[in-house]
This record gives sequence, C-alpha cells and structure tokens, in this order.
Amino acid sequence: MASYATNQWRLLSLIGVLMVSAAAAAALQPLPMKVLVDYGLRGESAPAWLGGMQRGELVALSGLLAIVVFLVETALDAALTMAWSVAGQRMVVRLSNDVFRKLVTLSHLYHVKNPAGDSISRLTGDAWCVYTFIAGFVMGPIHQLMVLASVSMFAFTLDTSLAWVSVAMAPALALSSYFFGGRLKQRAKQGRKADASLMSFVQQTLTSLPLVQAFAAVDRNQAKFGSLADDAIEVSKKGALLQSSFGMVNGAVTTLGTSVVLFYGGQRVFRGQMPLGTLLVFLTYLRSLQDRKSTRLNSSHGYISYAVFCLKK
Repeated sequence: MASYATNQWRLLSLIGVLMVSAAAAAALQPLPMKVLVDYGLRGESAPAWLGGMQRGELVALSGLLAIVVFLVETALDAALTMAWSVAGQRMVVRLSNDVFRKLVTLSHLYHVKNPAGDSISRLTGDAWCVYTFIAGFVMGPIHQLMVLASVSMFAFTLDTSLAWVSVAMAPALALSSYFFGGRLKQRAKQGRKADASLMSFVQQTLTSLPLVQAFAAVDRNQAKFGSLADDAIEVSKKGALLQSSFGMVNGAVTTLGTSVVLFYGGQRVFRGQMPLGTLLVFLTYLRSLQDRKSTRLNSSHGYISYAVFCLKK
C-alpha cells in the first residue's frame, strides 16, 4: 500500500499544501459577515488592519471579501479535485496491473476453486481500494483535522468560553463514530460478498449458456439469480439503515450543540459581553462543520470500511 502512495509523493505533497490552504480559507469564510455586522452596521470600533475605514466603506468591503473568499475556496476545491483525480487514477491503474499479473501466474487449481467473477471484481472494483483508503482513511482525516484546528484557533481568538462550549460536542461525535464503525465495516463485508456471489453466478451462467438452454435450466437459473439479487438488496437495505442511523445520531449531537451555543452566546450578546458578529461567526463555523461531516465523513464511512475489507483480500 505504501509503495503506491510513495510513487505519487509529488502530487500528494501538492495535495497537502492545498489542504492547508483550504483549511485556512474555511476559517476565514465568516470574516466578511463579522465585518458587516459588527463594524459596518453596528458601528463598533474596527481593528487596526481595517485602516480606519468609514462604515459605508466597511459595508462595501464585506461584500468584496465575501467574493474573494468564495473565489479562493472554489479555486482550491477545483485544484484538490484535479490533483486527487490524477493521483488516484495512477494508483488504481498500477494496482490493477499488479493484481492482473498475480492472477495470470496463479495455478489452475486456484481458478477452479475461486469463481471468475471474484477475480473480475478484484480487477474492476477492489483495485479502487488503494485510492479510497488513502483519500478517506489517511488524507481525509488529516484534512478534517486541519480544518478543525484552523477553525478552533480562530474561534478561541474571538471568544474563549464560547469556543470551549462549541468543542464540547467532539467527544460525543467520536463515541458515535466508534460505535458505528465496526458495524459499518461488517455491513460492507456482507455487501461485498453478496455482490461477488451475484457477479460470479452471472458470469458462470453466461459462459455456459448453451448447456443451460440444452437442459432447460433457464427457470432454475432465473430463480437462483432472483434469490441472490434479493440477498444483495437486503444487505444493501440494512447498510442504508445503519448509515442513516449514523447520520441521525451525529445530526442530533450537532443540533444540540448548536442550540447550546445559540443560547449561551445569545446571553453573552444580550449582556454586552460579546459582539453579535462573533456569535454569527460561531454559528457559521458549526454549520460549516456539520455540512462537512454530512457530505464527507458520514457518506464516506461505509466506503472506508469497504476499502479496508478489500485491502484484507
């Protein structure tokens, strides 16, 4: 596994630099809103880096900053997608070549004992595990930690007490991932076996089609195919239910955390202990982290488990 990644060290290094930049851009995302609310609309004392600008100028600056932040984030995301596509394709092609070379050198007895569909699935599907594992299990968590670190650094700079309240939900999210992790991995293993069995049966039936027709075994094979397809669908349904439960639990934790931050932060704003813009920044951070979790962590957990199972093969 390491050899496939080290061969792409230049692209992976570029990806690392882009991830650091993307994490910094994520921390600066709510900055225009704070400039607008606190300094442009409420007329509070602006920091020195704004250069003593008037309120009307600050309102215009907040709009300009929003555009700049959006363009920077879009460019970094496009560059990350491009770099991952190139690096991932190269690793998958190299692994597929190695697997194919190994398969053609194995004995005839191995191919008799193992269905051809399983060998085909190793080439067409399992080879992607190198990309899924490195992107989701290695670089993905590193990127998330970078974003969390940059956001936390900026949050603690704004308001220490509210920052501690915001990060208090992290242990609950970690416990949820630990609880569902093994179960998602088991479902991925069952799904892989069900798909391989269905593919093997289809391959065996099509390659021996003259015999199937000669012995009038069409109906029997049709029933067998329906049984295998039902098994695969049942495993997929259970996996989807487990994945939804994982997302629901994490969503409940983040929603509860957001409510606590909203209540505590609202009390501080009402007492004049914290600017309104700072509370909006915290709410934006929480919403951004929740969206990232929903679109990446929650959706990729099953794929990571699937990749780990494929790697063990």
